[in-house]
Order: sequence, then structure tokens, then C-alpha cells
Amino acid sequence: MSADKQSICSSSLASSKVELCPCRICLGEDMRGVQNPLITPCKCSGSVRYIHLQCLKKWIQQRIRVEQHSSSIVVHWKSLSCELCKTPYPFAVYFDGKIYELVEVSLPPPPFVVFEGLTKEGHESNGLAIVTFAYKSRIGIVRTNCH
Repeated sequence: MSADKQSICSSSLASSKVELCPCRICLGEDMRGVQNPLITPCKCSGSVRYIHLQCLKKWIQQRIRVEQHSSSIVVHWKSLSCELCKTPYPFAVYFDGKIYELVEVSLPPPPFVVFEGLTKEGHESNGLAIVTFAYKSRIGIVRTNCH
């Protein structure tokens, strides 16, 4: 899923001049190269601010439920916010000149439209519905309460 500019956060790598702090999920201190850097995707500070890109992606994927239907894909998630500082995680992280997707969803064949579900307060997203028109020229949409 492609992320827009509002859902991308810039992240910095723990500098080699600074004492390395462990990833708060796997507790590993290694930088693991460009594909799995230690990032800071939320407002946490101190040693708990660092997390490996792949550790965060795995944590997010465990909180997502995907339902595939003939003409749609529905993606639901519980809060995708940091459990410590409560900052919503972005859908992608900009690091070292590249954008890394944190939420990966297979897109249906085009043309399609994406609907975003919001919490009752409207502050945080809790799901997506991706509807394709590749198989039908007309599709009916029914509102349901997602939990």
C-alpha cells in the first residue's frame, strides 16, 4: 500500500558515535544493515525509543486482520499506536533516502477506491476497505460496525 506524505515519519539511525541502545522488542543492539535499521518511529525517548524496522513491521502485522472478498479487501486493526507514548505509528518510515512500508496490503487490480475507517473520536484510523471495479462496473456498499 502506498503511503501519503502525512502517514510517513522520518526516522534517524542510532549514530555510531552514540552508545547503541537495544531494540525494545528483540533487545538486539546491532544495526542489521540498511534493510533492518534501528529507527525511532514515535515520541518515546531514552533507550526505549529504538526499534528495528522488521521488529516493528512484525508487531504491526500481528495486529492486522485482512479479509479478502471477490471485489474488495477489508483490513481491520486494533490501535497501531505506540504502547508506551500512545503516538500513532505511521504507515511508512522515511529512512536514509528510502520509504519503508510498515503496513503492507496487497492491492486488488485497478481501478479501485480506498475507504479509511476512523475511530469514533476521529483521531485514529482503524481500518481500510479497498474496493475494486475490475470485475464489475457497479458495486453496492453497505456500512457495518467494525470492531
